[in-house]
Amino acid sequence: MFSDVTEVEILKCEIEWKLYDFYKHETFMENGQFLTSKQFYNPKCPSIKWELRIYPNNNPEDPRSLISLVQVGLENSDDSLKAQFYICTLDNKGEKVFYWIGNTFSFKNQIESDKYELRRRTMPNSPLIIFCEVEFVPYKIKLENEFVDYSTPKNSFMEIFKQGILTDCVFEINEKINAHKCILANYSIVFQKMFEQKNMKEAKSGKIKIVDTSPECFKIMLEYFYSGEIDKKAFEKYSEDLFAIAHKYEVKQLMELCENYMAANIDAANFSDRCNYAELYSLLKLEKACFNYFSTNRSTFILSKEWNKFKINNKDFAFRLLEETHDFGEKYGRKLI
Repeated sequence: MFSDVTEVEILKCEIEWKLYDFYKHETFMENGQFLTSKQFYNPKCPSIKWELRIYPNNNPEDPRSLISLVQVGLENSDDSLKAQFYICTLDNKGEKVFYWIGNTFSFKNQIESDKYELRRRTMPNSPLIIFCEVEFVPYKIKLENEFVDYSTPKNSFMEIFKQGILTDCVFEINEKINAHKCILANYSIVFQKMFEQKNMKEAKSGKIKIVDTSPECFKIMLEYFYSGEIDKKAFEKYSEDLFAIAHKYEVKQLMELCENYMAANIDAANFSDRCNYAELYSLLKLEKACFNYFSTNRSTFILSKEWNKFKINNKDFAFRLLEETHDFGEKYGRKLI
């Protein structure tokens, strides 16, 4: 007997757009002119980008302000991509006020969706806040990754690190790793302050003992300092540990890369760890990704052993997942965050 299982991977991306003094745009912009948001995309498919457009004054006969979604990025003008999107306005507390649930729409490059009336309820001097989420299945589109598999020869800074040329500090972490204070201080405010304070023993001796991570993980962070890139396999193996060490030394760029990777790679096996990390470090992007994963896979996931274990060990988080997806599901079919 033959057997087969086909699964669909739905990619999602979202943006929150804040506009101040929107009434001035309505006053001074010409009919037909529009405002454009920053482009947004899913890290797994960065070639497919999206942007919102707002028309403060559509035309003299229709004074309403309108909003639409535009796809940018498909290089071949004949290529098309079906997507479903969800737009809402938020109040000052982040609560959703008005919703637009877009039908499935076939986009081509620079093709615009239908325009929707931009309804809002804001106080004077308060910004207009727009939230949008797009979901699509990347048929016939090669998935990419924003994390570079760095197999080519390292740049000159990386060679200096590997060869230990003119190093002025050393990390002791089961082995000795030589480095340069100026490179460390450039990426980490913690290292910068450590070396600036002449009375600290690390500044005097140039020796720093590391006890809360592995040599492999710490070396990956150092290599990031010198090359600006991280091997894809390193993210697969050390993303959570890398985030923890980057958080300790306040390496903001590396923290963001790690969170992006974790948010883009959630499955049943790591769902519990991802949720715990989102709560422990208050990672909003990762938390939203966890909610989206649960929403998309709810019917099968709640029957799994991973969910049974998760709801026992994380009762409050599990209750939030069930409550939010249930409330939205009753009204709109399922939760989009």
